[in-house]
Amino acid sequence: MKNREAVERLKEDFPEGELPPGGSSSHGNSSPAGKEKGIPTVDLAAIREKYPDIILMADISTYEEGMNAWKCGVDILGTTMSGYTSYSPILDGPDYELMRRLSQDADIPGIGEGRIHEPAQAVEALRTGVWAIVVGGAITRPLEIARRFMNAVEAL
Repeated sequence: MKNREAVERLKEDFPEGELPPGGSSSHGNSSPAGKEKGIPTVDLAAIREKYPDIILMADISTYEEGMNAWKCGVDILGTTMSGYTSYSPILDGPDYELMRRLSQDADIPGIGEGRIHEPAQAVEALRTGVWAIVVGGAITRPLEIARRFMNAVEAL
């Protein structure tokens, strides 16, 4: 089964709000059913049992979230949310330190994502050890692209 098909089946089998509550992870850790520190938890082992070929990615904002997601058994970590939560560092550029730390400490692929606007930033992100990068708004948001040019020209 292709990953997209698995995701669609997962959505059908576990409608919003009906994911299996927390339980054992593939790393032997367990989390209580329901919520942990106010954050909804799910039983990844139950999802993996039903969909053994599914690949699970965690979009995280901090090192602690990344390490917890890895310990819970996800397959990929993405730095997508760094700078977009009230408790993560607000940076002008990519969170290279988060990428570097996760690449060194988690034994799964990391994807560097978030505020990669220039080719040099993409290269630096890859040098942190992440498996891949995502260049999103830098190429998909015309107003953001134009604003960077306008700001550079206005600075003259």
